[in-house]
Amino acid sequence: LQYACDQNFFRAAELLLNAGASVDHKDNHGRTALHRACIYSSLNIARLLISYGADYNAKDILLDRPLHIAAIWGNTEIAEYLLKKG
Repeated sequence: LQYACDQNFFRAAELLLNAGASVDHKDNHGRTALHRACIYSSLNIARLLISYGADYNAKDILLDRPLHIAAIWGNTEIAEYLLKKG
């Protein structure tokens, strides 16, 4: 799932989620798929992950949340979307 987010493979992410992939699984940096979607400017995937219940307040090992990651990487569209989500 995280690789699909890195590559902006929407359909692959959707198939994995439908098959039961853990939406909030963390990598060795504590990042979830949503963190990675925020790094790689994948707004559609971010929306998909949140629709599957992704925790948009999840912290990585540096205590950064997806909103922080989107802002750091200059992905304002995702940052604005996350701000609207709460």
